[in-house]
Amino acid sequence: VGLPGVGFSASTDMVHRMEELGVLLAGRDDTLVLSHDLDPGFREYVADLGFEPPTVVVPSNVRPGRSTTDNVVASPDTVGLLARTGGMLLPMGTSEGEQKLAAEAGLSLAVPTAEVFERVNSKIYSRRLVEASGLRAVPGHCCETVDEFLAVLRQYQDGNTLVVKDAYGVSGKGLVVLDTRAKVDGLAKLVRRRADRSGERRLHVVVEHWLGKRFDLNYQLTVARDGTITFDFVKQALTEGGVHKGHLMPVDLPRHQQDELREAADVVGVRLFAAGFHGVAGVDAIMGADGLLYPVLEINARLNMSTYQGGVTE
Repeated sequence: VGLPGVGFSASTDMVHRMEELGVLLAGRDDTLVLSHDLDPGFREYVADLGFEPPTVVVPSNVRPGRSTTDNVVASPDTVGLLARTGGMLLPMGTSEGEQKLAAEAGLSLAVPTAEVFERVNSKIYSRRLVEASGLRAVPGHCCETVDEFLAVLRQYQDGNTLVVKDAYGVSGKGLVVLDTRAKVDGLAKLVRRRADRSGERRLHVVVEHWLGKRFDLNYQLTVARDGTITFDFVKQALTEGGVHKGHLMPVDLPRHQQDELREAADVVGVRLFAAGFHGVAGVDAIMGADGLLYPVLEINARLNMSTYQGGVTE
């Protein structure tokens, strides 16, 4: 129920191989499951830096383009090997696939169910959390139907720029920038045509006004099983076309704005816990060109690129 014509398939082998970053998060007593073994040179490099790489398990039945989780489920011998570890399963995020793997291997999930992950990772959830908690919000709207979306587009005024985001878009996918009347009308036509053809009136997107910014921010919090909230770090995020490219550390933020982010993290953590979530959550924020901090652009309640860097920076 996202925007028309937006694909979500991973585009390159590099994207699939980013799971290898797990070697920086896992320890020597852990088991890291990958669809391809670690490059020997990378393993040696990591070890030379003083890290103790985990045991790496590669499923016996690997199909190109298939997720690592599905590769494991299709490999009964690998499922049995994981079952014998007696550990817990910590996925980047939980979907039905990870739930199935945990059940078949007899492992407990270290994080909540797919239903919880789906609920708290929606950009609509993030916006509504911000609005309900009184945090400074980027001006915008939540839309869950075609009619709501078209009503928002009708308010467009020439000279403005809008950003439309799929509720579950990631890394620039499912993101459209509308900066002319022609683009607004074109997207409205596509959405209307698809709805008329399919009869599907749901459309889960957020529409936000473009803000001039000094830079992007990314911070991480951890919600413990008892609801305790830890502020882990904040970094300046480097993005290009909505795609996360890396970080600058430490970030050049005055003390009062770092405190503002910590307060926002507490607000987010309390509400995530109330929604049944525990674990690591990354939050994107913006430092506006006017010097105002917008502390919650969106919540990514799962392991993030920052998470894998944590052990290295520490």
